[in-house]
Amino acid sequence: MKRTCIAALLLMAALLTGCARTAGPDILDPDGVGGVHAAPAADDELVPATATPEPTETPAPTETPAPTKAPAKATATPAPAEKTDAAPTAGSMTKADLVSALTAALGFYGSWCYDTASLIDPDAAEPAATVAHLTGEMDVFPVSSRNFATYDELFAAFCRHFHEEIADVLLDESGAQDVDGKLCIGKITPADTAEYLCELDIEREGDMFDFDLEYGAPRTDQDVTVHYELRDGTWAFSGRPSAINRFFTVLMTAQDLVVKYDPD
Repeated sequence: MKRTCIAALLLMAALLTGCARTAGPDILDPDGVGGVHAAPAADDELVPATATPEPTETPAPTETPAPTKAPAKATATPAPAEKTDAAPTAGSMTKADLVSALTAALGFYGSWCYDTASLIDPDAAEPAATVAHLTGEMDVFPVSSRNFATYDELFAAFCRHFHEEIADVLLDESGAQDVDGKLCIGKITPADTAEYLCELDIEREGDMFDFDLEYGAPRTDQDVTVHYELRDGTWAFSGRPSAINRFFTVLMTAQDLVVKYDPD
């Protein structure tokens, strides 16, 4: 009988110990307000973490092609400048150079300003036109010379010996013009036939030259000066138009000419 009571007591103690492990207030009622919590739903059960998938191998970046250089813009190659002989400087001019230039200008003046009668076409009995002139109306006739077909060609040739403002005056006084596409000129015959004794002094004045002409006939002694200068790459004669006319007209009839040159 005692053994049975002791066994019963041990069994009861074991039951009470198991209840104490599973029915404490901190487990059944953690908030201390009583009641039994519902068993956790299946969704609340801890799920073992799935293995993190290994990252797929990132493909190596393809090599970026080097940027191609934009083709250089084609630039027009400038045409080589036309080679022209540089005009001589005043310091390099010799007496022979100056006399040669004077001779060429004198020949041109004599043909187209001093005596133009020989230029007129002999078959031109009637004038082609008239032009206003300081002394009245001048008849003009076609020229027979084939060196220059138009006024512009003649003017360009004049500018190789006389500067532009002088060429304008000399050609106007000669009546030169185009008529119906034909170069025409007035008849000019020399009125001054005196034979002068002349002395020409050429002196350098900086970058130009003075041509001082002293001339005389019986009981006369006069002088006239023109200039020889470089403009726009061309050496040519300049001065007052009346002085140019007198200077070259006197030389056309010079009986004797002495030339002196002072380079300093």
